[in-house]
Amino acid sequence: VERVALNLRDDEEGTGKEERPIVADGPASYFSTLPTREIVSGIQTAALEAGLSYFAGTYLCNHVMYSTLHYFAERDLQIPTGFIHVPRLPEQAEDRPDLKTGMTLNRSRKGVLVALEAVAHQLMERSAGV
Repeated sequence: VERVALNLRDDEEGTGKEERPIVADGPASYFSTLPTREIVSGIQTAALEAGLSYFAGTYLCNHVMYSTLHYFAERDLQIPTGFIHVPRLPEQAEDRPDLKTGMTLNRSRKGVLVALEAVAHQLMERSAGV
């Protein structure tokens, strides 16, 4: 579960040769507006692997998270926003011994549902003024 998105985009290989901001005049970073700690705790309580991450990389995942957070911030939209890495499926790693085996679709789905429940709880608290 990502906590921070950086205004930094690198090339696909991560060489640093094409490093540039995602938004030229945008802030250096944004924090996720998801209840990240609650999501991780809930997923772990469901006997699944989860953790907080403070660096989504400098390619696609970070770009999506930063761009979305920036879009909502610019428009003052109070929509819970963030990024959650979901492990690859075991069959996606079958021919790649260098990759970890991943997580079954059923277990990943269970983790996503726990995350959605945490977001729904956050929204209900917000609307109740808690």
